[in-house]
Amino acid sequence: ENAKVSRAIGQQVEKRIAPDVYATSHGIYSSWGPAYSYLRKAGINTLVYAYHPYHLGGFMLDDAPGGSLDHEALDEYLENALFGQEQLAVAEAYLNSRYSHQTSDTKEYFSAGQSTNNTELKASKESYARTFGMFPNVAWDAIGDHLLPIYPSVVEWIVESIRSVAKEGRNRLIVRFHPTENTRFKGTMSTEKLVRQQIPEIDQIPNIVLISSDQTTNSYDLLRNEVDVAVVYTGTLGAEAQPLGVPVLSAASGRFSGKFVHIAKDQEEYLSILS
Repeated sequence: ENAKVSRAIGQQVEKRIAPDVYATSHGIYSSWGPAYSYLRKAGINTLVYAYHPYHLGGFMLDDAPGGSLDHEALDEYLENALFGQEQLAVAEAYLNSRYSHQTSDTKEYFSAGQSTNNTELKASKESYARTFGMFPNVAWDAIGDHLLPIYPSVVEWIVESIRSVAKEGRNRLIVRFHPTENTRFKGTMSTEKLVRQQIPEIDQIPNIVLISSDQTTNSYDLLRNEVDVAVVYTGTLGAEAQPLGVPVLSAASGRFSGKFVHIAKDQEEYLSILS
């Protein structure tokens, strides 16, 4: 129904307003995508805006849906940019505010006093050659070719990763489901539930650990204390793990630069790294 309404809005905008420029948020999902696509195909200059994730009070304007990353432009910028102590101090202060749950979203996701409870992790880190920490998006938040994923969906990515690590047995995989599923988007589709439907025996697999979205586990402490490699799809944690000294493996290139994150070129390479 959302998609039908969105497309109808696009048709009415074209018919009644015929704007030179149409600006919308997201450009994807059922609420925004159909109108965006309809007007774009109609030849109207269509832009996508979003609040800037790292610059308070700022916003971004792009002609691509969902905030796709222009790798060539980013690489050119990084090669020529000069970062002084002032810029580094701003970046460090922002990251520290996230690690200490002082930003608006992390305040919502995490409550005071959260810690890593080792009883959740089945066995110590030393019992395995390497521990991968997987930090998935919510299931519907990573849909679209603009993200350049090597898997068609977040759920398939998680399921295939679990099966690969479980089969080999030498490594451990900790899957920390996004806490927003228990806060901002509580009551929506559960990523963990979708995974459990495909792997009903998952709790009996000794080297696979699931941390539910409602468990009081500090994701940053988990990174610091238990994880050798962080595994992400397009989530913000891909940018937060590196400063903590944790390398990052990504299954999609739409949000990250290969200069900071290892982006698997295909499923074969990705699974070979996991196992």
